[in-house]
Amino acid sequence: MGLTPGVTFTREQAVQWFHEHYPNVKQGTVAAHLIRLSTNIPTRMQYSPKADGSNDRFFKLNSSQFRLYEPGVDPVPLS
Repeated sequence: MGLTPGVTFTREQAVQWFHEHYPNVKQGTVAAHLIRLSTNIPTRMQYSPKADGSNDRFFKLNSSQFRLYEPGVDPVPLS
Protein backbone atom coordinates (compact mmCIF):
# COMPACT_ATOMS: atom_id res chain seq x y z
CA MET A 1 0.00 0.00 0.00
CA GLY A 2 3.02 2.28 0.14
CA LEU A 3 2.40 3.33 3.74
CA THR A 4 4.51 6.07 5.29
CA PRO A 5 4.56 7.39 8.87
CA GLY A 6 1.65 9.68 9.69
CA VAL A 7 -0.44 8.75 6.65
CA THR A 8 -3.80 7.22 7.52
CA PHE A 9 -5.74 4.53 5.73
CA THR A 10 -9.13 2.95 6.25
CA ARG A 11 -10.08 -0.67 6.66
CA GLU A 12 -11.93 -0.38 3.36
CA GLN A 13 -8.78 0.85 1.59
CA ALA A 14 -6.82 -2.13 2.93
CA VAL A 15 -9.53 -4.54 1.82
CA GLN A 16 -9.63 -2.94 -1.64
CA TRP A 17 -5.83 -3.07 -1.97
CA PHE A 18 -5.78 -6.77 -1.17
CA HIS A 19 -8.73 -7.38 -3.52
CA GLU A 20 -6.75 -5.76 -6.36
CA HIS A 21 -3.37 -7.37 -5.63
CA TYR A 22 -4.34 -10.66 -3.94
CA PRO A 23 -7.93 -11.41 -4.96
CA ASN A 24 -8.04 -14.75 -3.11
CA VAL A 25 -7.52 -13.05 0.29
CA LYS A 26 -10.91 -12.66 1.95
CA GLN A 27 -12.19 -9.46 3.52
CA GLY A 28 -12.43 -11.15 6.93
CA THR A 29 -8.78 -12.17 6.73
CA VAL A 30 -7.72 -8.59 6.10
CA ALA A 31 -9.89 -7.37 9.00
CA ALA A 32 -8.43 -10.01 11.35
CA HIS A 33 -4.89 -9.06 10.41
CA LEU A 34 -5.61 -5.38 11.03
CA ILE A 35 -6.73 -6.30 14.54
CA ARG A 36 -3.71 -8.52 15.22
CA LEU A 37 -1.25 -5.94 13.89
CA SER A 38 -2.77 -2.92 15.67
CA THR A 39 -0.99 -2.16 18.91
CA ASN A 40 -3.93 -0.58 20.72
CA ILE A 41 -6.82 -2.97 20.04
CA PRO A 42 -7.47 -5.13 23.14
CA THR A 43 -8.94 -8.01 21.12
CA ARG A 44 -5.62 -8.44 19.29
CA MET A 45 -4.68 -10.84 22.08
CA GLN A 46 -7.21 -13.33 20.68
CA TYR A 47 -4.97 -13.57 17.59
CA SER A 48 -1.77 -14.29 19.58
CA PRO A 49 0.51 -11.45 18.44
CA LYS A 50 4.18 -12.36 18.53
CA ALA A 51 6.04 -11.29 21.67
CA ASP A 52 9.06 -10.11 19.66
CA GLY A 53 7.15 -7.04 18.45
CA SER A 54 7.03 -8.13 14.81
CA ASN A 55 3.21 -7.79 14.86
CA ASP A 56 3.31 -4.20 16.15
CA ARG A 57 2.61 -2.50 12.82
CA PHE A 58 -0.47 -0.28 13.09
CA PHE A 59 -2.20 2.14 15.46
CA LYS A 60 -5.98 2.36 15.29
CA LEU A 61 -7.24 5.95 15.30
CA ASN A 62 -11.01 5.37 15.28
CA SER A 63 -13.57 2.81 14.14
CA SER A 64 -12.12 2.47 10.65
CA GLN A 65 -8.88 4.50 10.38
CA PHE A 66 -5.35 3.27 10.96
CA ARG A 67 -1.79 4.49 10.54
CA LEU A 68 1.65 3.01 11.06
CA TYR A 69 2.61 2.42 14.68
CA GLU A 70 5.23 4.91 15.90
CA PRO A 71 7.35 3.58 18.79
CA GLY A 72 8.18 6.31 21.27
CA VAL A 73 5.20 8.38 20.12
CA ASP A 74 2.34 5.91 20.59
CA PRO A 75 1.60 4.05 23.83
CA VAL A 76 3.40 0.78 24.47
CA PRO A 77 1.67 -2.05 22.53
CA LEU A 78 -0.89 -4.17 24.34
CA SER A 79 0.51 -7.59 25.02
